[in-house]
Amino acid sequence: MAAFKTDDTSVPQDARSKYAPRDRKVHFTAVGYGIPATDSIDLELEGKWQTTKYGVQLVIEHFAEIIPQTIDGIIGYLSSGLIAGVSDITAKKITDKFGMNTLSIIENEPKRLAEIKGLSDKKIKKIVDSYAQNKNLRSIVSYLSPYGITLNKAVRIHERFGDKSMEVLNERPFELCDIAGFGFKTVDAIAKKIKCKPNDKMRIKVAAKYIMSEVKSEGHVYMEQQELRYRCYELLNDDLKNISVTHDEIRECIIELIRAKTLINNNGMIYLPYSKNIQGFIHLFICSEAGFGKNLCHLLIKYVMMIKN
Repeated sequence: MAAFKTDDTSVPQDARSKYAPRDRKVHFTAVGYGIPATDSIDLELEGKWQTTKYGVQLVIEHFAEIIPQTIDGIIGYLSSGLIAGVSDITAKKITDKFGMNTLSIIENEPKRLAEIKGLSDKKIKKIVDSYAQNKNLRSIVSYLSPYGITLNKAVRIHERFGDKSMEVLNERPFELCDIAGFGFKTVDAIAKKIKCKPNDKMRIKVAAKYIMSEVKSEGHVYMEQQELRYRCYELLNDDLKNISVTHDEIRECIIELIRAKTLINNNGMIYLPYSKNIQGFIHLFICSEAGFGKNLCHLLIKYVMMIKN
């Protein structure tokens, strides 16, 4: 949550601050993830006005930083604490040298920072890396804001994919499911935004893994392959106007997951790899507790598995 001020008179009266501001600007409150905690940056906000227990607030769906248009604005941005290693003095040194081209130099010609007396290679690297990370991270947060993705999750994306984060979001969003905390339904909503094909193989495979994870959380170790295909079919075609994912496409993707050993098939019963190991361990433990020898234990386990299947 943050307080903002603007010259835009379209801000609803109910959303405006009740206190008369001295600067004659419209003051209001907005909520969203990853909003820069500094007044040295101008932002362009997009969102919806909603009534909350704190009054009418702007729920931010997207925001973009507006590049400072003055030297003082650039100094304020660089020394705001968002860019590591840049104090007021350092910011002034950089702008004295490069003027209004400062941010472009940092982003596109960072080696030129060595022209400034007193900036070591180590400090230059710290500034450049921080500037790039800050920019990339804010792009991620802004892009994912409508989906309720927290700043911590955005950081995980950046840590995993680095400079390719936005490329992944725009072209291969289902790779997010490899990061803890990103479920199929959240990522699927992002994929729909970029017009990802409903029958994309990665979407089908991620759905199958998601369902198997749900099965595990329900306390089960395996699922019949036919049941897995049915549940994939229901999940993948949910909320679609037309049936877009066929049973044949789902069966083919599950076979590919089995071949890759991402899923384990034991006579028509599908396991996650570690779930299969857990079941085998449980059977072995039960047999050993009953006093059977090792060879007999394994024979009994094999027999039990044959009966189940």
